[in-house]
Amino acid sequence: MPLIQLNLSSDAAHESKTKKAIERFRALMDELTDRELPDAIIAHLNPIIEEANQLSHTDSRYRKKIYKSQTEILRILQKELNWVTKNHYQNMGMLFGMALFGIPLGTTFGVNLGNFAFLGVGIPVGMVVGMAIGASMDSKAKKEGRQINIDSLF
Repeated sequence: MPLIQLNLSSDAAHESKTKKAIERFRALMDELTDRELPDAIIAHLNPIIEEANQLSHTDSRYRKKIYKSQTEILRILQKELNWVTKNHYQNMGMLFGMALFGIPLGTTFGVNLGNFAFLGVGIPVGMVVGMAIGASMDSKAKKEGRQINIDSLF
């Protein structure tokens, strides 16, 4: 079963953000056509692409709907095939590092030193730890061929 082609035109978009969203979506679709996808995944993706092709560029929420379609496709790929975008794990690691390592570490510094101004010291440390762990997971995903060669949406 073939994957439906994306028929969004970036020429009709007046805003640069909308043009970038369309180009990012087109890059994702080009990447997917170059890869071998199971028929079950294609069956999930084709209705999303059809819906995106029917979007009108005169709609006020055109860019938002494009992002929604692309996010839905990326979620399916991650859930079903465990494929991720570039720097996915690094971005997630940064968030989790700040929350799981940084805040408790800063609180520990603040309590032990008797000054809660040190609360902010732990957050950058946790961020760096999380990014390092995420970068190693990204390199592992790339070696295994699970990394999609596009940047993440955010």
